Amino acid sequence: MRYDKLSARVCNEFELDLNAFVDGELKDIDAKRVMKHLDACSHCQGYMEHLRKFARLHQACFNEEAILASFDAPQIFQNITSDLVDERIANVSELFYQIGKAYVARTIASGCTFKVGKSGKETRKVRLHMVKRPMALDKTRMKAGSLFREMNDMSEAGKGKNKRVTRAHSFFRKHRNKDTSDVDVGRRFLEESLAIDAEKPEPRIYLGIYFFVVRKNYTQAREQFRKVLALPGLSEEHRSHCLINLGLTFNTEYKYEEAMACFHDVVKSGVINRYPKLYRCLVLLAITYAKLGKFDRAISTFAETVKDFPKRIDEIRKELWEMRTFQTVVSSHPMFRKDLEERIPALFAS
Repeated sequence: MRYDKLSARVCNEFELDLNAFVDGELKDIDAKRVMKHLDACSHCQGYMEHLRKFARLHQACFNEEAILASFDAPQIFQNITSDLVDERIANVSELFYQIGKAYVARTIASGCTFKVGKSGKETRKVRLHMVKRPMALDKTRMKAGSLFREMNDMSEAGKGKNKRVTRAHSFFRKHRNKDTSDVDVGRRFLEESLAIDAEKPEPRIYLGIYFFVVRKNYTQAREQFRKVLALPGLSEEHRSHCLINLGLTFNTEYKYEEAMACFHDVVKSGVINRYPKLYRCLVLLAITYAKLGKFDRAISTFAETVKDFPKRIDEIRKELWEMRTFQTVVSSHPMFRKDLEERIPALFAS
């Protein structure tokens, strides 16, 4: 019951006496009268109990020994160290991602070729879209090692072992010196990064790339990319990188309509104006238009790309003529090649 309601129901003639009684300021004869009344009045009893609680609280505020005794220093220190460990475990997730990305990136750098077609005789080279360049592997391993030593010291100081730290450290010790050509180790690091933080987009994007490049498991690759797209609060940059890689996966499967939808989504969003490095999506969209026989749209998209990114012309030309499916489209449709060469001769420069 609230204090103000109790006060309203206290016998008016006793309210001041009750306050004086609690403070020890009442004469003996008056104190006996108050005590006799309290035995018979339940409302005044409740009011009296509240007054005593307030008095004890007031006294405690000026009692340094009582204040110090109320602090559980070991528990406070343990809570602080636990918070610091939790803060650093997020850094472990980032470092595991960087290590996993470095392994996958080595495979990408060595050239990604795919056996396609029913006979499996046609070899297609695919240039993947990377979010960012990976950190140096040795440097990242050293950072992770230092971080684990720091967290273990914190856990011991806090007199408790953090299960996530123990699991992650055990994995790191087992895999830190694995052969850098073993791309499956990269997959494991990406998965461990996600085990710490399942809503981190970058590790899942590279896990999708792993399934696309290494395992040729396009279903798994698409699943990883779609999980990223479903993440709450996903940045437009991460969303674009994910859509581009999803579109590349569709392209490899000859699912050009689906690929076109992915690339068009990125272009339509206007994100390329804010992140010019995503210009390649325009090239991929133009190529996909050509594969679908939408030659006018392909030419206009190529022209727009060359106009907006003149310094990238060498890269664009190189990618076009390394792509066998595009070469096939051009050689199979001489009028398309003629119109393209007339409109954008820079694409055909030696």
